[in-house]
Amino acid sequence: MADVKNFEKLRPCGGLEKFSTSRHNINFYNNVGATAAYSNPSSPHSLQSTVFAALRILVNTHPILSAIPVDEDKKSPYFARLPSVDLRTCTQIIERKTAFFPTEAGEEDEELDAILEQQHNSHWRDNLGTRPFWNIVVLHSRGASREFTVSWIFHHALADGTSGLVFHRSFLAALNSQSTDATLEDDPIVKSPTTELLPSLERLHKLPLNWSFLAKVQWRDWFPNRHPKLWTGAKITSDLSMRTTKVRSLVLSKEKSTALLELSREHRTTLTGTLQCIAASAVLANLDPSKHDRMRVDGAVSLRRFLSLPDRDIEDQIGAWVSQYFYTHVRPAPSTPPQHPAKEEGAPNEPSTTTALGLFSWSEAQNVREAIAAELAKEGKNSMVGCIRWVPSLHSFFQAHVGRDRSESFELSNIGVFKPKPEEAKGEWKVGRVVFSQGAAVTGPGFEYSIATGGDGCLVLSFSWLEGIVQGEFMKRVIWGVGSCVDGLVAAKADQKVNGDVVAGGAVNGEAVP
Repeated sequence: MADVKNFEKLRPCGGLEKFSTSRHNINFYNNVGATAAYSNPSSPHSLQSTVFAALRILVNTHPILSAIPVDEDKKSPYFARLPSVDLRTCTQIIERKTAFFPTEAGEEDEELDAILEQQHNSHWRDNLGTRPFWNIVVLHSRGASREFTVSWIFHHALADGTSGLVFHRSFLAALNSQSTDATLEDDPIVKSPTTELLPSLERLHKLPLNWSFLAKVQWRDWFPNRHPKLWTGAKITSDLSMRTTKVRSLVLSKEKSTALLELSREHRTTLTGTLQCIAASAVLANLDPSKHDRMRVDGAVSLRRFLSLPDRDIEDQIGAWVSQYFYTHVRPAPSTPPQHPAKEEGAPNEPSTTTALGLFSWSEAQNVREAIAAELAKEGKNSMVGCIRWVPSLHSFFQAHVGRDRSESFELSNIGVFKPKPEEAKGEWKVGRVVFSQGAAVTGPGFEYSIATGGDGCLVLSFSWLEGIVQGEFMKRVIWGVGSCVDGLVAAKADQKVNGDVVAGGAVNGEAVP
């Protein structure tokens, strides 16, 4: 292990960054991942040379890629700069067992899920100072150097979900900048840049709180008023056998993804609102309503729109600048007729005759949109992320929650659509499918629900959970229910087109959640 105390000290970690360093240090949370599929019909270079040459450009462009958190076990961690980045320590190139490359049809990629599951159970607590706090996994078919999938797995203190899109936009630009005639600069040892590290969230925004908001947050933590029928999975435990993250993805074809977006706009909501309600309905459909009739969801909201940097566009930068919103879903009373009655056949071990499609409500999706809009209207004021600075010890805070019930049922993070700028996309290299995923947290919700839309127009819904906190068979039914609900909604839209029906409502411009 290198003597990190001799490395260049960059700046202290901000509150949100400490939230991630403390969880990582006590083995309560590992990492986040952003994956993209790349293709080029005529690249003449070897796969390793292509990848290393692009990564060299990224390390020199984004200073956070050569920064590592130091003193994660202390109250005042800081970022230090690695003298150099050895790409061999953080890059794996893996040949697929079966030839595969994703298309707009939305095929499942089981090999990628297995790789992501393995990566989300990895960490950077060992060999500090010898490698960056991120990994690259390149997955390719035999003999295919012009079609491959790149997974960027990163420590959450380095970057938020939106940064995953920024990374792949930069990687695409780097690939397209490569000359087809000249030899690539692919030396695996990259000298770290001297560029100043970008400020933390707390340096860019005051995140003001009023005392009444802070008091309410503190009171709820001390004396949680939990509804007896709230489902959040098993209690928080220190049992090491329940710290294995499981990952499964559901891919929607471009056709289904487009139809779902159009439906959301027609019903005056966002895709995020729709997907959140679909997942909540799928969970509730698989629970005994006499025991559990509600879900509490926390969702990620980007604060980038309220931040600015003096000499660059923050939308092109890698960093952690995110907050949360909350919403509670309650199962409709039995006397309330389902909005979308349907009988689903072939579900694996379906425990209830009530379906996700039957529980789904467009009015609920509209309410989620309004909840997100209300959080954004606060412009960072009275936010949960602003409360972090008032926690004396984050390590103790997390450890004190062992034995308690979880606060939320699932966490939703929708990083949006991969949209490169014209200058980034100028070239032969293209990006197709994009997957956003993350490890499950020991003190976190029952499961993680991570969403991205790729350059191919396909939505990918990634589910991750700690096996034992939530059972795999239960998640299998939930994921099936989500897919079945999507199919039912899209089929209803197709029927309306055939019958000439018109759904009332107006379009919603853009997503509220990044």
